[in-house]
This record gives sequence, C-alpha cells and structure tokens, in this order.
Amino acid sequence: MCDVLLRGDVSLASGPHRTYSATVTSSQVVEVIRERHGLTLHAVGAFAGGEVGATDVRGDDGARYVLKWWDGDVASGRRVAELVERLRGRAYPIPRFILADEVCGVTVMLQEFVEGTVSDDVSEELVETLVFLNARQRGAGRPEDADWRSYLAGSLANGCEGYCLHAPLRDYDGRTAALLETILAAGEAVEALPTGDAVHLDFHHRNVLVVDGTVGAVIDWEGCRSGDALFDLVTLAFGLTRARVPARARERLWDEISRRATPEVRRAYAAHMALRQVDWSIRHRTPSDVDHWLEVSSEFLDRAS
Repeated sequence: MCDVLLRGDVSLASGPHRTYSATVTSSQVVEVIRERHGLTLHAVGAFAGGEVGATDVRGDDGARYVLKWWDGDVASGRRVAELVERLRGRAYPIPRFILADEVCGVTVMLQEFVEGTVSDDVSEELVETLVFLNARQRGAGRPEDADWRSYLAGSLANGCEGYCLHAPLRDYDGRTAALLETILAAGEAVEALPTGDAVHLDFHHRNVLVVDGTVGAVIDWEGCRSGDALFDLVTLAFGLTRARVPARARERLWDEISRRATPEVRRAYAAHMALRQVDWSIRHRTPSDVDHWLEVSSEFLDRAS
C-alpha cells in the first residue's frame, strides 16, 4: 500500500507518454480511495473528449472530479505534481489536484473538475493569453530532473516508448522515409538546448478549457517535465493548423518562437512534432491525416531553418 502523496492545493494532469492502464476498473479505484482516504466517489463514465483516459466521478456531496490512472511508478506522479504546483503558485490556471496514490500497481490521480469547453475556433486574444501563460512556465522546472536535451535528441534519434516511433515513417512511403532522414539529421545537429522551465509537452488548443472566451484552465499535465517552455509554443503552432484561427495570430506565435530560439533549436522542436504527428497518424488516423501532417511538417521545418 502506498501513502497519499498529495493533499490540498496540488494539481496534476497528463501527457503523451502515459500508457493508460486497463488492469484496474473505476469501481476498484474508487473503492480503494474510499477505504484509504474516506472519500466516497461514484463513477459516472468516461469524458467524451478532452483528456484521454479521464473518468467523470462524483462525491456524495455532488462535487465533481476527474479520475485518471496509468501504468508506471507513482514517484513520477510526485515529480509532476511538484512541478505543476509551482505553476499554480504563479497563478497558472490548472485544476486543483486532490490526491495521487498507487492502486493495484498503477498510478491514480484525482483532480477537481473545471467547467469549460474545448473549441477549434481560436481567437487572437486566446493565442496571446497562451503565449503569456507560457512565459510563466519559464524558470519553474526542477533542476534535478532528467536532462531535457537527452529526451529531445533521444526522441529524434531513437523515438520514444509508445509514440514518436521511427519504423512507421520508414515503412509507410517515400515521403515519410525522407522526413525520417530529416528528423535524424535534426537530432544529430542538437548540441545544447535551453532548460529549467516547466514543459507541458502536449500544449495544444484542445487541452485548453475556455470560459466566456478566456482561458479557464490548461489541462492534461501528466506528461509535463522540466526543459524548455518554448517547445510548448512549437507544439501549439502545430496544433493550430487544425484550428480556425486568424492568420495574424499564427504569425504572432511564430514571431515569438523565432525571437526566443536559434534555428537549431527551432528545427529540433519542429522535427520532434513532425515525428510525433506523422507517426501517430500512420498508426491511428487516416491517410488524409498523414498528408496533412506531412505538409505541416515540411512548412515548419522550412520556417525553422
């Protein structure tokens, strides 16, 4: 049995590298939470959209929560929680995290539910707000965390577990094989990367809850880590190609990226996102999605140079 790791005003959420576990059920998880922490919950069902692997649960008092669990050691959740709490201390809009624990060998998190909607209609003001929030991530990293360069360059050279895989690009067609060669070259060119910031790692507009046209919360933080916050803006730029957003807002975002990063760094981040999106599209989406992300990848890799 594992003690409660987090209490009070602590938040936690998700990222692309988590493997959401099917080894436990929501009924098992809520029963353990009741026994250990005296909080009676009732699972309503999976959320339709928004955070992957999230279950809608309610307390006896009607309070609403988001419940998640994934394979992996709970110590990683502790590290993520510490990083995210630093951001909450900077008035970053992230839902309050109630507890994290280990249940049947998986990491379990309970987070407050925050009202808001996810939309592909993204205003110029919303993009500006996200750039502003990204600045609050700077300097919020954990110095003792694993090296950011090793993670980023490693993803370009070898891929990552469960995502950013090389084989799908190598085998799909000549276009994706050529993209993989570009990605490998970008990885070889990485000598140093900025670090020390909090990085969401999946910072796109569909992880933003909007209330009355403004940011109510940025969600899905489980994959966050220390590194270079600028990476999140490159992720956002890629994601906005799937949104309806003013051209001026897109240019404002890219101007910020260009101002804060060298061509080598911009190209490394664009290469990572190209690998992530094209690989995932080959394995889980449609040929038209592959075509879209190949076009986007080519554009951003050219602009990054």
